[in-house]
Amino acid sequence: MTETNRLATAAVESGDRFAVLISPMLSSEDAFHLARWARTIDPDTVFGVGPVPVHGEAKTFPGGYTICNEKAPNARGVRRVLTALCGTAPLEFDEFTSAIEGSVGCVLTTGNYPSSWVSERFADAVGHTPLVMIDTMPNQLSERASVILPSATWLEKSGTFENVSGGFKASIERSRPWISARTNPRSHSSFSRFVKVSAPSPLTRQGHEWKWPQSPALVASLTRNSPPRRPLWPRVTSN
Repeated sequence: MTETNRLATAAVESGDRFAVLISPMLSSEDAFHLARWARTIDPDTVFGVGPVPVHGEAKTFPGGYTICNEKAPNARGVRRVLTALCGTAPLEFDEFTSAIEGSVGCVLTTGNYPSSWVSERFADAVGHTPLVMIDTMPNQLSERASVILPSATWLEKSGTFENVSGGFKASIERSRPWISARTNPRSHSSFSRFVKVSAPSPLTRQGHEWKWPQSPALVASLTRNSPPRRPLWPRVTSN
């Protein structure tokens, strides 16, 4: 973790920008804690949302139930959190790719995609820029990465996801991550020890219910412009 902080800090101190690509496969908590950490190193961090896979056509069934053709669980949640924290909307993947071409000093990427997501153009844009990867699978950038941090899959961590209607759904960790892999907020906690950012509160269990951490900043980022009738922290009953 010290090497990640060293690379990002060195880039900023040399007058370059820090760039962070946050995957739409991550939870809103992942996006919040990672972005907050990045902004302690570079308040002008360039934020982007990873590619959103689209397959086929959206299907709507009787009663209004729709299966969206976007195959990313939290693109809207990630955009909401980054917009609330930074005051401006994050760059979409193609815009982010253009922004990092020779103009940043360090790039951090997150993945968690079930298949390869790195385009040739993106790989060329990263080039030999110091790169930190937080991911579950190797890709075209793995060999040139300065730091690779193994990440947990969606089944191995808890978090909040925003659906196409603007509602929030809680996901509960069902399996422990493998050996050195970490859920992203835990990785961000390790980052935070070196840049004096308070670590995220863990999800806690009270009786038969799971209670989500009530971070005022996180709640504010999630609720900004959200439908008022929908509960933010749903009750989730364990089996």
